[in-house]
Amino acid sequence: MRAWAVLAAIGVALGAGACTRVNPDYCSRPGPCGDGRVCDIDYNVCRLPDGGPGDAAPEAGADAAIDAPPECRPATQAADCTADAQKPICVDGRCAGCTEDAQCLARDPAHPACASGACVQCTTALHCAGSADGPICDTTARACGPCARDEQCAAASYAPGVCVGGGCPDADGVLWVAGGATGCTDSGTGAQAAPFCSIGAAASYAKSTAGAPPVVVVAPAAMPYPSFEVKGSLVVVGAAGGDEVVVNGDASHPAASLAASGGTVTLRRLHLHGGTPAVVSCTATTCTLEQLAIEGGTVGVQATSAPLVTVRRSQIWGNPGGGISTLASDFEVVNNFIYLNGLYTSAIGAASFFQTSSDATKRFVNNTVWLNLGQGAAVACQSMTAATVLNGIVWQNTHTGGAVSSVAGCDVSHTLTDDPAVAGLGDNPASTPPPLFVSTTAPAFDLHLQAGSGGLGIGGPGAPADDIDGEPRPAGRIDLGADQITP
Repeated sequence: MRAWAVLAAIGVALGAGACTRVNPDYCSRPGPCGDGRVCDIDYNVCRLPDGGPGDAAPEAGADAAIDAPPECRPATQAADCTADAQKPICVDGRCAGCTEDAQCLARDPAHPACASGACVQCTTALHCAGSADGPICDTTARACGPCARDEQCAAASYAPGVCVGGGCPDADGVLWVAGGATGCTDSGTGAQAAPFCSIGAAASYAKSTAGAPPVVVVAPAAMPYPSFEVKGSLVVVGAAGGDEVVVNGDASHPAASLAASGGTVTLRRLHLHGGTPAVVSCTATTCTLEQLAIEGGTVGVQATSAPLVTVRRSQIWGNPGGGISTLASDFEVVNNFIYLNGLYTSAIGAASFFQTSSDATKRFVNNTVWLNLGQGAAVACQSMTAATVLNGIVWQNTHTGGAVSSVAGCDVSHTLTDDPAVAGLGDNPASTPPPLFVSTTAPAFDLHLQAGSGGLGIGGPGAPADDIDGEPRPAGRIDLGADQITP
């Protein structure tokens, strides 16, 4: 009985005194608190409507951190949590680092990716889909930006993997060509499911149809394509993978005739074979030729009155009339293998530049020029102020009479040559090992460099950022010629 009485007395005491403490600032449901304040249900505390001095003050002691006014609210975290970039998310009234992309997307759709606690624009290209800044994610800067090459679009899974004007168009944003494929037609609209049969039909459709995509993607095929003409601004790209796209010219037509008169035309990833007067003819048009094989025609590339012709990361070989010829055209020829062009009777060897339309762009940089023939120098600049020939390999080229002749009329520097009239002058190396190419045995010519080759690491400023294969050129260690050996 005494034990029961003791327990009863304890129970009375507890009921009478221990649970009588009341926190007047606590609230548990929306609405007024009865003293001009309202209930902030997120934190179960009464506050003035404007969050002013009447807010509940924290209690001293262990509960102070719990009862302290919040520094942020989820609804206004984008404005509240800005002092520390590593703490952008409001958690339990305090700014904290993010832990998942969903938190950042909810906070600020323009910075939807979570990286090391911070909300950033991107960590992968998926975050850049639809971004006005560009489709490619710079994972170092964690920012979206434009593409610079097809490989970036392909790696980011943008179909069809083509970079045009800094963007990666989708499959519905291009015209498709699939020569010889079942279902192709030259009277359609170039959809992927019903592609054109020829590049020429796609080019005509693009020029004549308002709103047509200015990009043509050509699927690899075993059957060669006929030659084509472009008379409007257009980009023609061979799709990656599979067999190469082969375009054939003939005794009366170039493989590619570009005459957009004030427009711009880009050809990329095509194999262009044969053609008269040239494999590629560029007239009164800004022409960009990239990652092409150009061979078997009278002249490889012929430009006349072109505002600018650019030849980049291409191979030009086996053209008996010469490799490249320009008349009244500015030019930029960078990162190419130019070899076995010309005959003893041809006026042009590897390249001849005559009378540019302006002094704006005249560059022949980091090219490998080997075993070309002609009546003059392998690389000749005529009737113009000196053009730049820089960081090249010009080797074993001869002219009529069998004498070695490499460069004439151009401002040549940092170029490896076996021509005694040029070697040792200015910054051109005089005593260095010869170039060591991978293979000079027909027909598998391969002008990539081997270790121990002459010209490694001695290039001058002004080199492109990459080489013929798209591999980077390290700052301060530029190899001569089109190929850069990766250390």
